[in-house]
Parts: sequence; C-alpha cells; structure tokens
Amino acid sequence: MSSGATSYSEGRYVDLVPGNHGRFLVDFNYAYNPYCAYNPNWSCPIPPVENRLTVTIAAGEKSFPDAEGLVAFGVEAAARRVRS
Repeated sequence: MSSGATSYSEGRYVDLVPGNHGRFLVDFNYAYNPYCAYNPNWSCPIPPVENRLTVTIAAGEKSFPDAEGLVAFGVEAAARRVRS
C-alpha cells in the first residue's frame, strides 16, 4: 500500500458519481488528500474497513512538504509537530 510511504498515511479519497446502468468508473488520478492531511486541527471521517484497498495505487495526490519542509504523513506526524 502507498499510504504512509508515498502518500498521506491515513489514506486518500476519491469521489464517485454513478455512471450508466448504476456502474462506477473509478479514476485514481483524481484521488486527493483529506483536509486533515493539511491541518492537524481539522478532522476527517475514517472510511470503513470494507472501503480500504490492500494494493498500491500509484496515482492521485501524493504526500507533500509542509511549510517547514516536513512531509505530512498523518495524524501521528501532525501530533508530534503540535507537541514540539
């Protein structure tokens, strides 16, 4: 999985809109980081286990450096920054 390695550790989101015949086309190039990836004061819903993938998806928005040049890798990293 790419969560925590090359992308935000808590996962990324993809918005889905039903297409023809109730089917969905999932384009992971549109995967994005939840708001809590950018600010530890924001909260994000945690998707249920059945919505999680156990494969690596090398597409979509990746991890990013913050203002201090640190890469944001989730709630734990954000908490460390707040404490320091």
